[in-house]
Amino acid sequence: MLVDRATAAALRGSYSFITPGQKRQSQWETHRAQQPWPKYAFVAHWGRPEPWRSLSLPQRERLLCLAASSGHAPSLDAALAHCGCVLKPEVLTAAAAAGNLAGCERLLHGEGCSFEWGALRQSAEAGHLRVLQLLLKSFGPNAFVLPNFLARAAEGAYAGGQPHILDWLQQAHGNRPCSGSAEAAAAAVAAVVAAAYGGQVAILEDLLARMQDEFGGHHHQQQQQPQNEQQEGAPAAAAAAAMAAEDDPSAAVYSCRLLAVIARGCPVEVLERHYHSNWPWPPPMPPPMPPPPAGDGDSEGEGDSEGEGDSEGEGDGDGEGEGSEDSEGGFEGESDEEGVEGDSEEAFEFQDEAEDGGDIMACNWGLISLLDAAVGSPTPCWAAKLDFLLDAWGPEVAGQVLRGERGSAVRGGHAEALAYLWDECELPCRTAISTY
Repeated sequence: MLVDRATAAALRGSYSFITPGQKRQSQWETHRAQQPWPKYAFVAHWGRPEPWRSLSLPQRERLLCLAASSGHAPSLDAALAHCGCVLKPEVLTAAAAAGNLAGCERLLHGEGCSFEWGALRQSAEAGHLRVLQLLLKSFGPNAFVLPNFLARAAEGAYAGGQPHILDWLQQAHGNRPCSGSAEAAAAAVAAVVAAAYGGQVAILEDLLARMQDEFGGHHHQQQQQPQNEQQEGAPAAAAAAAMAAEDDPSAAVYSCRLLAVIARGCPVEVLERHYHSNWPWPPPMPPPMPPPPAGDGDSEGEGDSEGEGDSEGEGDGDGEGEGSEDSEGGFEGESDEEGVEGDSEEAFEFQDEAEDGGDIMACNWGLISLLDAAVGSPTPCWAAKLDFLLDAWGPEVAGQVLRGERGSAVRGGHAEALAYLWDECELPCRTAISTY
């Protein structure tokens, strides 16, 4: 509604707007209440059914999460009484992230709200020990899933830089990464990734040093990297070392993931310090796409000598026939093949059924992940990170990445970072624009 200045001045003070929630950077981020919370205004307006009727279901769910996050019991009472929607785990996660102990108890024991591991991670990341203890106690001593829940809580503590949470997890549950076991290898990688994502540089460096002591020797016996060993104090691909200690074939992918979270959450100096010792492909890098196998696509079916039923050219589910298809397709996650699977927070797992194709796919994924992380980095040195990466890759590879020749480049990020790539780097950048 448009009004003139005189009308606006007359109405000023008669109407007010409530902004109950903080702005989220992504749809996966937990809902967080605005502080100070408008306690009495919220209860006065939302403590009756009429205002809720005009809201869509997602709006009702969001408002319920914000009330749980507010820490104000009457606001949560009002939302629970009138929201008219099912209690999803996100409600408890919002309360746990805010440290709302009374709200968590109400949701768990009074309302029967279920929870996912996100509540554990969020409470640990924010340092809310009593909330974390409540969540773990309410779940009970289930030996099958408890280790996974403890690992998620530890990841949150590493991401948030909460040493008291880590101390309690170790004392009460014996949770300790870098202990040399198979489970500890995966837990150590997850801890390093979480610390880097949260920008906890001191914790990150300590974990990398401990991982190098625990796994580095075994790693160097399996894979010699002379140029990395020349860098004093370098972790020598610590994430890959941990996975290689258990003969994990996706060690290179974990190294790329480590660099990507460093590029996102840590200062540029940390990225510069760890890039060359962790990047799995020293120059020259693999080409953008794998060379086609001999006879691939030919009507004679010369490339399918291992399989049968060549006349249809589809492979009919033979393992040998599907390998080359997986290595060339599915990189962007759009194929039904088993080439890549995962989500925004978990590591991608590559099924390398073709040696060269799988290595090239992993390299391309690593390059794009690094560029995405730098473009979306919340640190003020994002431009320096972009400059460093493009310089480290060289003009040929950098151009291939920015032009989308190695996959879908730059899936989103800060508008200033995208403009920087277009204007100052003077390189065309094909992007599916999603700025925030």
